[in-house]
Amino acid sequence: MNSSFVKTLQTINLLSSRLFSKEYCNLIVLLTHFMDLRKSCRDNPNVRMQLVRNTIRKYLDKSCHIVFGENDAEAWGLRRQDGSHKLPEPTGEIYPKNLIDLISDVIGRSGLMTNVFQQPRDSNIYVSKSLPLVEIQSSRFEKTSKAVNWAYGRLTLKF
Repeated sequence: MNSSFVKTLQTINLLSSRLFSKEYCNLIVLLTHFMDLRKSCRDNPNVRMQLVRNTIRKYLDKSCHIVFGENDAEAWGLRRQDGSHKLPEPTGEIYPKNLIDLISDVIGRSGLMTNVFQQPRDSNIYVSKSLPLVEIQSSRFEKTSKAVNWAYGRLTLKF
């Protein structure tokens, strides 16, 4: 039986052509609850990162960026730094700053923000066509909703 993580990856894979760029890596994985890991895993987080990378490569055939985070930083007594918390070495990452910086970097490399902000200041941007993510009547939508139902139970769609 597949784990919830694998079921999620299988569901995401159905939409991969709409979610992932062919030109650059835009998949970011946030591994939360870092402090809940066994001490041996915290001391060598590369093992966990490689396991996640391999699983994503197997089910999505994509590379990914990985960052660590801790949901209960105060309970673990993690040091605050500029509104974030510093994870212990060897990562030493500062969460959620590490995630925000990575998102910023991925968006910057994609050229998305450059394209958006290169519009002249006084120009108006008009959208001439609305494109839905999926057509409700399409077989792809039906296939995706069946996969979500299979992975997570009953899905009710209201329009």
